[in-house]
Amino acid sequence: MKHDAEEFVIIDLKLRFVLFGLQLVLGVPFSVSEMERVFSDARADHVSAKEYSFHASANITLTGTVDAYEPESVCLRLRHRDAASILSRVIEAAHYEVIRIERANEIADDV
Repeated sequence: MKHDAEEFVIIDLKLRFVLFGLQLVLGVPFSVSEMERVFSDARADHVSAKEYSFHASANITLTGTVDAYEPESVCLRLRHRDAASILSRVIEAAHYEVIRIERANEIADDV
């Protein structure tokens, strides 16, 4: 039995870490062009709704949706037997990785 989980993620460095982490945890490759399209669309088109398909197989599906006039975040939807657990853990890890990088940059700027 498959389960779905959805989470909104801001389209920034954190999303890059989330997508990378999901690839590692799930052990499947994602469409690189589709991942990059999220970022280019966020910069170029601030008004239209968008849909993305990062991976689709018999056991795992990862899609993303950006609502019209909401270009700053994407709703990731994971279909997998442990979707809720995996998605929340990877997003939390990505959040702390971004904080670690920001702190390192602050320290470098002070030097």
